Formats: sequence, C-alpha cells, structure tokens
Amino acid sequence: MKKLLFASALVFAAFGTVNAQDGGTAYEQGKSTVALGYGFGNIWKSGFKLLTGFGGGSTKSMGPFALTYEYGVTEKISVGACVSFSSLKNSYTDNSEEKLTQFGIVARGNYHFGSSAKFDPYIGLGLGYYNFKFSAKDANGNDDASVIYSVPGAFGYSGQLGAKYYFTPNIGLFAEVGYIAGGYGQIGVNFKF
Repeated sequence: MKKLLFASALVFAAFGTVNAQDGGTAYEQGKSTVALGYGFGNIWKSGFKLLTGFGGGSTKSMGPFALTYEYGVTEKISVGACVSFSSLKNSYTDNSEEKLTQFGIVARGNYHFGSSAKFDPYIGLGLGYYNFKFSAKDANGNDDASVIYSVPGAFGYSGQLGAKYYFTPNIGLFAEVGYIAGGYGQIGVNFKF
C-alpha cells in the first residue's frame, strides 16, 4: 500500500506543471464524473487481524473497490452514488477459516470549495445500503452453520474530504480520506465528461 501511495504522489507531482487546456475550473456545474478507486486502511481487516492474533493465522483482503458517479447540480454542489465491494478471509493454523464480503451502494453529496483549473477540493457525506455476508469453515473444511449469516439492507454511510487533480481537462487522479466503503480513504483515477 505504501508503494501505491508513493506512486500516486509521484504522478501528482509529475503532472503538477501541466496547464488545463479548456481554461475552466476543475469542478463544473452540469458536468459528470466517474471515478474508479481503491480503498486503504480497511476497517474490517483491522478487526479480522485482531481475531487471528488470538487464534494464530493470517488475514487476506481484497478492496474495498469503489465506482463513483457524480453530477454537478450547482456551482458548488455535486450529487451521485458510490458502489463498493470488499472481501476478507482469516485462515487459522488449525485450517479453519472465516470470510466476510461487503457490497454497498451509497448516495453521496459533495461541496466543492476550489476554483482552480486543475485542482478540485471537496467535502461530503453519503447515505445508503450495505450488504454483509459472513461465513466460516471448521478445521475439516465443513461450513459452520452456527456462524453463517447475512445482513442485507444494513444502513450505510460515508464521510469524505477529498481532492481531484486533472492533468488533462477530462482525466485526473483523486484521493479521499474519511470513512469510505469500509476504508479510511481511497485513491484512484477520475474521468470528467
């Protein structure tokens, strides 16, 4: 993850001298954006690692991955939705395992407070739906029916402070911190149209 953050910082720095070609601002009313992001600091992985500390073993995770759409409804406010997915697996030394998958859809709103041609800082909130599924297998590889459960329709939320940096008028990178799709932040690529 440190390599990914370092690479993102290098890309931001490398394109820092490129001028916007359209002369407008990075955030524009009436424009749409689509962002593909990868989360870091997965909160569920932290909890799973704590469990393996008691039972011996390892934790592996994938995601959270997020796909976000936004539309600029006013000069400063955008609305949209974020779809996210992550999965985690604990493997214990006795060959038992636990799995957790998360799927979420959250409606988001952001307030954009910049006026730069390339840099778009924002802050926002989101509310929506999460679905969690937890399952476990015993040391023989059999499903442990006593702990298999699904939580459909759980209340979901997000809170984000972020920025987009456009190195062309329509393509850029973004970074957010807060609580987003089970992570403490996310980074990725952003497209404006």
